[in-house]
Amino acid sequence: MILLSVVVAALTAGMAATHVASPEAVPQYVIWSGVVMALATWRAAGIITYMRMFVAGYAVAFSAFAVGFIVFGNGGLPDWTPGWMQTLQPRPFLALAFTVFAVAATLMARLPLIRETIGLSEHYFSSRDPSRLRYLPGLGLTEGGIGRAFLIGIILMNFVQTYLLILFNTWQGALFDSFQNMNEAAFWLLITTFLFLAGQWVVFAVIEYLLGQYMLIRWRRHMSREYVADWLEDERHYRIQFIGEIADNPDQRISEDIRTYVTNTYSISSSLFSTFLSLAAFVQLLWDLSGRFRVEAGHPFLEWLTAVPGFLVWVCLAYAAFATVVGHLIGRPLIQKNYNKERTEADFRFGMARMREFSEQVALLRGEKAERNSLYDKYDRQVEATYSLVRTTRDLRVFSFSISQMTDVLPYVLVAPAYFAGVGSLGGLQQTAGAFSRVQSGFSIFLDLYETLALYKAAVNRINGFRAALVQASATAGTRTIAVEAGAGADLSVRDLALRLPDGRTIARVPELDLAPGQSTILTGPSGSGKSTLFRAIAGIWPFGDGRVVSPKGEHAMLLPQRAYLPLGTLRGALAYPATPDNVDEAAMTDTMRAVGLGHLIPRLDESGLWSQALSGGEQQRVAVVRALLARPDWLFLDEATAALDESMEEDVYRLLRERLPDTTIVSIGHRSTLLAFHERHLDMEPDAEGVFTPDDVPPAAAPA
Repeated sequence: MILLSVVVAALTAGMAATHVASPEAVPQYVIWSGVVMALATWRAAGIITYMRMFVAGYAVAFSAFAVGFIVFGNGGLPDWTPGWMQTLQPRPFLALAFTVFAVAATLMARLPLIRETIGLSEHYFSSRDPSRLRYLPGLGLTEGGIGRAFLIGIILMNFVQTYLLILFNTWQGALFDSFQNMNEAAFWLLITTFLFLAGQWVVFAVIEYLLGQYMLIRWRRHMSREYVADWLEDERHYRIQFIGEIADNPDQRISEDIRTYVTNTYSISSSLFSTFLSLAAFVQLLWDLSGRFRVEAGHPFLEWLTAVPGFLVWVCLAYAAFATVVGHLIGRPLIQKNYNKERTEADFRFGMARMREFSEQVALLRGEKAERNSLYDKYDRQVEATYSLVRTTRDLRVFSFSISQMTDVLPYVLVAPAYFAGVGSLGGLQQTAGAFSRVQSGFSIFLDLYETLALYKAAVNRINGFRAALVQASATAGTRTIAVEAGAGADLSVRDLALRLPDGRTIARVPELDLAPGQSTILTGPSGSGKSTLFRAIAGIWPFGDGRVVSPKGEHAMLLPQRAYLPLGTLRGALAYPATPDNVDEAAMTDTMRAVGLGHLIPRLDESGLWSQALSGGEQQRVAVVRALLARPDWLFLDEATAALDESMEEDVYRLLRERLPDTTIVSIGHRSTLLAFHERHLDMEPDAEGVFTPDDVPPAAAPA
């Protein structure tokens, strides 16, 4: 941007020199526009990258105009240049418009609302991640550089298409003049011209479409990966569930809301950019055409109105301002209503997914009626949110369609009296109507985009809410008062630990606890006494409480919960999790499966499926045991990880753990008395007078037989 600013400044100096030699060739206000454009381009170096590209587009267009002013102001093009190039003499008003748009974009990029919305794109367009293009694999590119290149190409296509629109408008006027003049030869020549222009339009429109789609695919992939990584980093995916509604349905926010954000950011900004370009081009054209249809007598109001310079532009501006203000008053509730609709749809979708996940439990409990009522209730809330959205959208569309229909006839009403009085031509009338429609569409762009903007703002709010939840989850991790650290000793020590629930209620205290390596320990106690919470605090993921946990430095700990997690994919991947199958020896895996009674699943190792439903609860817990035997951790915490097994199988599993993991310290939570024989130490959660539990040693003599 700094280099581009220098180029604009140099060309502005060239225009100033041309003005001295030929004042009429370069108006003075164009020179001052160049000064402002150079400053705006310089200042744009510090704004959001996405917005900076559009400012750069305006600056490049201004530079091209500046070259035109200098060339045509110093004698024009050589005689040997094609005739169509002689028509490219730049218009001063367009140069001024480019400057206004560049300044507006630079100022808007500094507004908090724009930084909150468009700023979400910054990580992609400024990314320095190495990347490549499929058809240019040898180039050393960055992902952000590719995104910026696509965006610059799209901006250039918009300039070309705007120029073609001007040519189409001129062609339309000439076509109707050929009808009025009964000039058949001119008509057929114009048809040939149309075919050429239409072919050019198709080519550039397809190029713009492809550039836009390629950019959107890469942009969404980058944002989705970034948010997935942030969500999974530092156990945020676990802590975020305690934050509340601000973090509901992270799957929808990463999948649907990012798609909506990326698609609508591009469509809205592209629409605004192309609209502003055509607005700048057609405002001057409409201004010039206004002077051709002045009413001299017979209509006092029209006499006064048409005497105003550029009266059609002012009428168009007033009409669009009225439409935009009224449209905003009608459509203002759309943002919140779109937000509510997306939230209720996500709740219903999550309820369906959860029902599918626990279908066996629902079937065993005969809970179909309760589930049906719950899903009906969720869907009814979604329907009511949709109805509310439809009602507001209906009102906005009634007004918008009415305004659109009036736009088709309004220019004819304004210029017909002059035309019937013999002023102007039929071609000029049609050209004026077309220009009026273009200018009115430009002035009314925010009304036309209101529904899209409402949906867009709702998606941005949800993404920003998710970002805020991630930040809050990180803050919880960074400021948590349960300090988990590595120590020099061999024991795993807990000191002055208080465990609390998310509502702040204390459920357990551990003043002092030392777990010695090699000494297997079982923790018992009533449900809700904080046994599992203590394990999670030792693992470093429980965010509520205070105290200190010191684990042996460099030793690997593994925790198996009661409900085993089986990721989507192959059974081999589920057994190796969280490692990859490539890092696990095939013979060791199959031998361990046979040892825990899963030999019948060996032929299905490379079969993909929903294993959390295909396997029984006992089989799922044995899959988790296979993981532990393959991982060989130094410390193994079993949180009722064998509760779904029968006593005989549970005893076999514990014997297998003892035999194959002789150097692993096992700490278990369990309720069966048969487990006591496999542990050397017994801790029991005992409540105090306030109902707060503390683990106390149970003497061997007092242990149940």
